[in-house]
Amino acid sequence: MQDDQDIPVYKVGAVILRQRPDAGHTSQGNAVEGDTIEALIVRPHPTQNNGTLPNLALPRGSRKFDTGKKDEHGNVIWQDIRNLEDAKAAVHRRWEPVAETLLREMKEEAGIQRADLLKSADVYEMEERPYASPGKGETYPVYWYVVWADDAMIKNMDNPPEHSSEARWCTLNELKNLVSEEHPEHSQFSKGYYDVVKEAIMPSVYESLKPANLKAQQVKERQL
Repeated sequence: MQDDQDIPVYKVGAVILRQRPDAGHTSQGNAVEGDTIEALIVRPHPTQNNGTLPNLALPRGSRKFDTGKKDEHGNVIWQDIRNLEDAKAAVHRRWEPVAETLLREMKEEAGIQRADLLKSADVYEMEERPYASPGKGETYPVYWYVVWADDAMIKNMDNPPEHSSEARWCTLNELKNLVSEEHPEHSQFSKGYYDVVKEAIMPSVYESLKPANLKAQQVKERQL
């Protein structure tokens, strides 16, 4: 039987940050104030045709694995690893490198161009954090990156992104107002996501983050 501890992380996300345009100059390492730094949040497209809008979220998504099949053009067919069962079934397959998941999902979910992420010097690894999904009622690990968006990256963003109906910038205080701890079912933004953003902008955490070498990570499979 496959031990869950041996399963590589199969969800990847990013906390995308910028200094609020009218906040004046604030160094990244001193960005803990709740109204000077903004995080990018998105609203995914509905997965069910029931008229219900999904909650706002941080951009994230699933890694893919090589199915061992090819299409009519000879290209490898990749499939999403959406849950633990998928991960267990694919554990001996070739997995998409985690950096490739980041590059793909940030384009699809957040509208950030692959080229802008690859050339950015302000992408850091926050690494793995457990996420308690209020919708699924389960907890699973997500590998988080922190991205400080510069003017060029923001200017080149797709708005709205391909897989999201909207994208907006919110301060930590604004995010807190979207969270209902007493009635999580009424939250517009999960406390789990809020906690990740709050941690990402703490100076003690930011100063400990290591820069991400996305180009090198693109060739590492089944890592983490």
